[in-house]
Amino acid sequence: MLSDDHWPQEAPWDRAIVHWSGVPYQSQRLRGAGGPGCWKVLGPKRQLILKTQIPQRERIFYEQFAPRLRAQGILTPALYAFGTNPEWIILEWMRDSLSPVAWGRDSQVFFYLAKWHEVSPDILDGFDGGFHFQYPGLSQKAVISLLPKGAADKVLGLINRFHDEFTVILRAKTWVHGDTNPTNWLVNANKTPVLVDWSRYGQAHPAIDVAIFLPGLPTPRLINLAATRYVHMTSSPCIETQEEFAKHVALAKLWSVIDFLDMAWRHELSDAAQNAILILQRSLSDWIEAVFGI
Repeated sequence: MLSDDHWPQEAPWDRAIVHWSGVPYQSQRLRGAGGPGCWKVLGPKRQLILKTQIPQRERIFYEQFAPRLRAQGILTPALYAFGTNPEWIILEWMRDSLSPVAWGRDSQVFFYLAKWHEVSPDILDGFDGGFHFQYPGLSQKAVISLLPKGAADKVLGLINRFHDEFTVILRAKTWVHGDTNPTNWLVNANKTPVLVDWSRYGQAHPAIDVAIFLPGLPTPRLINLAATRYVHMTSSPCIETQEEFAKHVALAKLWSVIDFLDMAWRHELSDAAQNAILILQRSLSDWIEAVFGI
């Protein structure tokens, strides 16, 4: 089999791959900010996605919870096979990505998120192994180490200024995906968005998912537009007025930036993330001034 980067030999998922795709003739590592462990496998029957080195919660999501979500019209990739020790899954492959012109703007995505946030907490059977969204003050070392002093001082000032608001955002309100960045949206054969990479789902404010869907450092106008579209589509009782929700989206975007810096500081990201770090170093201070007025 042709492989571009050290395909693991005699692995526990070999038989499952042959069963679902036939004897594969090519594999390709899919590189992202999160590092290795995701492969596209091509075989005579079909193409597959193999994910290895995953947290247990992601395998549990696809095994137990995804079928219940699909029954409510919330689509995720189909699970073909899975295993433990180590944790791995084999998923449906989807060819099409969300068009960049739809990033941060696609109405179907906001509708998907609204439906996902409105599901009953009981759908996950009280599962308590989700991702923990930590308070941004715990990432001060990363902020100071990776940002220019002016930008770092602004970020630390906002953490203190909006302590209560950050507490609201990170307090459990509903299930959130936690990594809804535009590259984690695919499009199925019916042109419907499908959310992938369910490794960071946990409980927090819905603003987390809306903010992370907005690419880069969004303008105040795009933040307000996203908040308006989401609020008009949701019936969740935990959503405030459009103005208050927009404020929470802005703070959630800042939280996601700080969380990203913390992962980079801990060397949990691949080299693909370095360009994003450079952009933040150049642009974060101006963005904070535009959005928060400081």
